[in-house]
Amino acid sequence: MAFVKCSQCDRQAVAGVTEGQIPLCVDHHFTFTKTSYLQAVMVASHLNYTEQQLYVSTGGLLPLTQYNLPQPTFLGEAPVFNSIRIDKSAIGVLNTGTISNLKDVEFTVELMNSQGQEEVAHSIAELTEAVINNGNVSIECKEEISEQLRFIASQVNVKQDERQPGVAKAVLSGIRTNIATIAALVTIFDKVEPVIRRYLGM
Repeated sequence: MAFVKCSQCDRQAVAGVTEGQIPLCVDHHFTFTKTSYLQAVMVASHLNYTEQQLYVSTGGLLPLTQYNLPQPTFLGEAPVFNSIRIDKSAIGVLNTGTISNLKDVEFTVELMNSQGQEEVAHSIAELTEAVINNGNVSIECKEEISEQLRFIASQVNVKQDERQPGVAKAVLSGIRTNIATIAALVTIFDKVEPVIRRYLGM
């Protein structure tokens, strides 16, 4: 078999990618595969979020379609969260969509802290940490609540006249319903909800 050099290094190519069949070695082929998969996850996550927005804004009149992608082993490494303290054991069982939602929430928390809005930032972070780290909340419920928290965070992160207080109120009610049977989470929610509502002008 003739030696074909990888297009990115001097090692032997093992496969060709794209329509042009660009030769890649084992390591660069893996990097290409990983990048392609992560791009697909980002697209699916964005589509899921758009569907969720439509579903909530229409009061559930439109069907909710969600795209699920398998999680390969290369995504097993726990992502790093700086502003939201999440146990590694909790992160290890979350899907990529939930983690993406949490990263968006963390971005808002960091932004609010940098703008001097520590109270609402701390409230969102505290609720997020409590839900994700709680072992009595199912993975499916954590996924749903992470989507709800992402929406609330998105509302905090926009101008007052661009907010949707009616939808935000419904989403907060949804979070309360999801944690209603877990006393510890209800206690935290009762503490942080007034702060979030006050900041959103609800």
